[in-house]
Amino acid sequence: MAYDFMGSMVFHAFVRMLNDGELVNHESLYRLGLVRLADRTAYLLDAIGRARAELASVANGTRATLLGSKRLSTFTQYDAETNPGGELGPGGLLDGKTLLLGEDSGPAEMVQFVAPLTPADIAQQIKAGAPKNKDASLDDGSRLVLVSKTLGASSSLAASGTAAAVLGLPSGTATGTGAIDDGASRIGFFEYGAVATGTVRSALVGLIQAVDKLGKAKAALAGDTFTGPVTFAGPVTFKSGTQDTVFANAPNADAVLDANTANVVLLPILTASRTYTLAEPSGGARRIRIVRLAVSGFGATFRRQDSAMVGFPPNGQAWAEFTHFDDGAGARWRPTAWGGSVSQVIW
Repeated sequence: MAYDFMGSMVFHAFVRMLNDGELVNHESLYRLGLVRLADRTAYLLDAIGRARAELASVANGTRATLLGSKRLSTFTQYDAETNPGGELGPGGLLDGKTLLLGEDSGPAEMVQFVAPLTPADIAQQIKAGAPKNKDASLDDGSRLVLVSKTLGASSSLAASGTAAAVLGLPSGTATGTGAIDDGASRIGFFEYGAVATGTVRSALVGLIQAVDKLGKAKAALAGDTFTGPVTFAGPVTFKSGTQDTVFANAPNADAVLDANTANVVLLPILTASRTYTLAEPSGGARRIRIVRLAVSGFGATFRRQDSAMVGFPPNGQAWAEFTHFDDGAGARWRPTAWGGSVSQVIW
């Protein structure tokens, strides 16, 4: 008899939800158990939905912020005789001064201070006089913090006026950073700030398109059409039945070419006349083809391992195929096919 894992899960889940002293019988163990389990499932799904909605409604990035350099806790009450340099109270340095705040959402707002008595009063008068899309508060060091409520790179905030210097506010315009306009990145798609521009959705679309290109490449090998150009960092092997075609680039220098490494060798644009030696056939290598697609001012000479010249593709597009044979004195290469601007082939 097969074990009922689902029934066991329902039973144990319900038992864990029973209250102390609750009557237990067949009815409660089965019917009420299923109901409670369903209630918990609905609650869980609802909680997940609410959490995702909350996260997705929170934009990522930073807000434009102005931080004053002066500690407002050091501000003192004005007194004409004993403290003429006091910032607070009637007649203080802030009394009657103006603060002009400009931010990204609309025209600048002006605050005119009326004898603020405390640092908190300064922040409150700013919030009351310039309430649109900005906030004012004090940090732990009692410095004034002005923040735009706009999030991201479009956020901006600037302060000027006769009160700005008294409060130690910097000149110029502060801006926010980041351009992610949905908070879904916090649900696990991307780390914070990983997407430079656009939404997480647009980033996923780009990823899907990149994967789609790989799918098209795979489809091309299955007989579909793949449109290039495609750049390979060789050697690259193409398989067709039991025959492998291995492409590689020849160096722009005298070199030894080994058919066991690559059996189709592409010549580069040569900067001088080059001599390439075909290594002795070994390991089952049966043929090697030399292809020259680019035209340059220099030719290339090909020699066997015994120094006998076997081909000379000149300055032009050409190809030559050399096949393995054994003349009794050892394995050799000899040209068996050629085309294009091949001016000389020696047998």
